Amino acid sequence: MGDNSIVAAASTNLCVSDYIPGTDSNTWIIDTSASDHITYDAKIFDELASNTRDPYITSVNGLPSPITGKGIISLTPTLSLSRALLVPNIHCNLLFVGRLLDTLNASPTFYPTHCSFQDLKTRETIRHGKRIGGGPAHVTSNRFRWFITFIDDCTRLTWVFMLKNKHDVASILPEFCTMVSTQFHARVKVFRTENGGEYVNNTLTSFFRAQGIIHQTTTLFTPQQNGVSERKNRQLLEVAISLMLDMSVPHHLWGHTVLSAAYLINHTPGHVLDFKTPHDVFGNHVSPVLVSKLPPKVFGCVAYVHVYSHQRSKLDPCVLRCVFIGYSSTQKGYKCYHPPTQKVHVTLDATFHEEMPYYVSPSSPIQGERGSKLESLGLENDVFEDTALGKENTCCTEASDLSPISEDETCGPCEEMIDRPLELN
Repeated sequence: MGDNSIVAAASTNLCVSDYIPGTDSNTWIIDTSASDHITYDAKIFDELASNTRDPYITSVNGLPSPITGKGIISLTPTLSLSRALLVPNIHCNLLFVGRLLDTLNASPTFYPTHCSFQDLKTRETIRHGKRIGGGPAHVTSNRFRWFITFIDDCTRLTWVFMLKNKHDVASILPEFCTMVSTQFHARVKVFRTENGGEYVNNTLTSFFRAQGIIHQTTTLFTPQQNGVSERKNRQLLEVAISLMLDMSVPHHLWGHTVLSAAYLINHTPGHVLDFKTPHDVFGNHVSPVLVSKLPPKVFGCVAYVHVYSHQRSKLDPCVLRCVFIGYSSTQKGYKCYHPPTQKVHVTLDATFHEEMPYYVSPSSPIQGERGSKLESLGLENDVFEDTALGKENTCCTEASDLSPISEDETCGPCEEMIDRPLELN
C-alpha cells in the first residue's frame, strides 16, 4: 500500500488510548471493534472539516476523547477513507474493518503473521498487512484474561469462573470435580475437550487416570461435536454485550458482566425446560447448595450504597454513588462498583435507580457504539464434561481462581482469546 502499511491487530479489543510500539502516522491498525476510521494526525487529511456535531468517542476505559474534525484521507491512489475522524488524544491510526470492506468490496483473512483482503469478484488478493507487537489493551487490575464455563447437559445450569492464564485450567477442573462430588454426591465420568494444550497435558492426563475419568477429544475442525458449549458461549457473550451496550458500561468490567449474564441465564425460564429456570430444574435432580436468589436489577444502573456511621465522619456523605455490576456468589448481596476508589462493595443496603445509567451514553450517531458488536469480548474456548448429573460442558474465556472474581477486586479488559468452545451432546 505504498508508504502506508496496514497492521493486523492481535485481537479486537484495542484501546484507542494505548500506544502500539513501532507505529507512526503511516501505519494503520485493522480494528474490528472500532466504529469509524480514526487518526490522531491532522496532516494526513486531504479534506478536513471541523467537528460540530459529534463531540467525542468513548475509549475502552470509559473515558471520552474529543473529536476535533472529520474528513477524507487517501491511503493510496485507489483507496480513500471517507468520514475519518480526527481524535488527537489517541496514539495510533485505526481502520474500521467493516467500512473498509465496503470500500474495497473484499473479504479479509487473518493469519498468525499477516492478513490479506481478497476481491469478492476476482478472488485476487488486493491488499495485505503484517502483524506487529500490538494487540489488546493491557489489563491494569487483576489481569483476568479468560473465563471457563461448566454446563450441566441436562438442565443447562452454568458455572463461570475467571482465569488469569490458560494453564489455570489444570487446577480449575480438578477443583470443580471435587466440588461436584462434595456438593451433589455425583462424579464426573467423561470429560470432552478440544485438543488444546490447556486440556491435553500431563497434569490433566494424570488426574483423569487417577479419577477414572474418560477424556475424549473432538476431531479436528468439527466444533459441532461441542454444540452445547458453543451455543452457551455465544449466549453468554451476546447477553454480556447487550448489558454493556445498553448502559454504556466500559470494557474493563467485562468479567463482572459475564458473571452477571450467567446469573441471569440461570434464573431465566426457558421453553426447553417447560418454562422453568435451569436453577430450579437442577434442584429437582439433586440437593443443591442453598443459594440466595436475589431479585434482578438493571446492570450498569446507579446504586447508592449506604455508608454506616462507623465508616465515616459526621461531615462525610452517608451514601456512595456506585454502579451495579452483579451478584455475589459467596454472600447474599449485590456487587456495586465505586469507580473513584475502584472498590467493589457487596451489600443489600443500597438504593437502585434502575432507569439511570451510571456511565454517560455516547451521543454520537457517527460512532455507533450502541449498534456495534463488542468483539473485544471475543472470548471463546470451551471444555465439556460428563458427570453423574448429566454431561458437563465448559467454556474458557477469562479467570484466575476457581471462585469468580473476588468481591473486593476489579477485572480488566480481556487480553486474549482462547480457542473455540466445545460441547458434548
